Amino acid sequence: MKWSAFYDYVLPEVPGVSTDLVDIYLRRAAIEFCEETTVYVADHDPISLIKGISEYDLEAPELETDIVQVKKAWVGTATIDYVSQDTLNQRPTYWPGEEAPRPTAFTQQTQTSLIVYPKPTESTRNGLKMKVVLRPALTATGITDWMGTKYIQELTDGAKAMLMAMPNKPWSMP
Repeated sequence: MKWSAFYDYVLPEVPGVSTDLVDIYLRRAAIEFCEETTVYVADHDPISLIKGISEYDLEAPELETDIVQVKKAWVGTATIDYVSQDTLNQRPTYWPGEEAPRPTAFTQQTQTSLIVYPKPTESTRNGLKMKVVLRPALTATGITDWMGTKYIQELTDGAKAMLMAMPNKPWSMP
């Protein structure tokens, strides 16, 4: 759903605003909404685990989106738990060197990388499966249809609130 689909719900309440600016603030509202609610969840493509490798790249599974976080992960059919790096760093042994037949936990360094713990001692084709939380990318030209339909009020209210909070504009409403 393109941002222009929301104009009828935004433009009447912010007179004089350009549609380019409305697009920016609809995108910002959608990004904030997705990050706070974590409702935009998708399957990540399975990742093959490689013997002795603990860090893996993540790529958003849908166009014009970014990964916010890994919500759930499995190796085979077994769930692996999220563990913070702080928790791992408190281990009495050097955790990056630990190995096991299959990882039992994961941590996320960035939105685009994941570390499994311990390192696998065996390679497993498509062994790591994940559900990831998504948000629109900074360059997104719209949002997925189901979100635009289900959360139209939240997205348009968010965009209008940010626009109306701008000082000294014809559409300002302190």
